[in-house]
Amino acid sequence: MTALVQLLISGVLLGGIYALAAFGLALIFGVCNILNLAHGEFLMLGALVCFLLGHSLGVDPFAAILLLMPLFFVLGVLF
Repeated sequence: MTALVQLLISGVLLGGIYALAAFGLALIFGVCNILNLAHGEFLMLGALVCFLLGHSLGVDPFAAILLLMPLFFVLGVLF
């Protein structure tokens, strides 16, 4: 029973990540009429940097997200 609950929670969380990525793509395309094919790469790069900060430096993942959001915002604007 605990495995089922764990799978359901994991599925909902992963679906939320996919929904946020799709919402970002739809927002960018709707406003700028530009299809950003690098959107998924930015998502994975942010997740990788967050993981590396947590794994190698011991930074809390939620604190790493707060540190990385302005950095990736500027990176996205420059891109």
